[in-house]
Amino acid sequence: MKKVIILLSICLLCSCKDTREYVCDRGDLAGDKCLVLLSEEPSKICPDGYTLNEDGTKCESKMTIAAKPAYRCSKGYYVGDNKCVSEKIYAQELKTTCVSKNIKEDDKLSKAYVKDDKCYEKICKTVNKDGTCKEYTEKEIAFTYERNCPSGTKQVDGECHKVGYLGKSYSCDLGELDEENKKCIITSEEEYTIDCKEGYTLNKKTNLCEKTITENAYLK
Repeated sequence: MKKVIILLSICLLCSCKDTREYVCDRGDLAGDKCLVLLSEEPSKICPDGYTLNEDGTKCESKMTIAAKPAYRCSKGYYVGDNKCVSEKIYAQELKTTCVSKNIKEDDKLSKAYVKDDKCYEKICKTVNKDGTCKEYTEKEIAFTYERNCPSGTKQVDGECHKVGYLGKSYSCDLGELDEENKKCIITSEEEYTIDCKEGYTLNKKTNLCEKTITENAYLK
């Protein structure tokens, strides 16, 4: 009798075996569950003061400084004191003037003048009541000599030169030139670090952030 019950139990168990077939829309089937692997690009984090470049390859920090001016001079000129100075030196011109040191600026009755290539001063000594001069003293005085640069030249370091401004360019000892703003852009680079969102771990082979979630499978 016991043998019959055991055999009957085995038969019942065999007849109750779950033969249903499950499938997944995504992921891998594990019993009646689907194991789905999610992946995404990691976040790229730059040090303070740096930002990721357009290519996403480096962290960059930019600073600007004033560009250095440079003057362009034509042949026969050199750059001196931020201008183009002629290499040729021009002789100073000697100018003679007839000026009296004894005549005050507000003295309208006295004068200095040239006569027969000589310089004279005529000074009013006595003034009439009506403001005219009653008595003059007159004598010959020495010419005053002045040396000046000829027309079209200027004095540079005590010599007469032609001076011109033929154009200005800018350059940078460091960085790249921003011609429009006359600035030098200096870029420094640093490597970024990568980070995954909470719940994700980095797969070093794929360089992706990954996590596995479980979803219910459904009957086929």
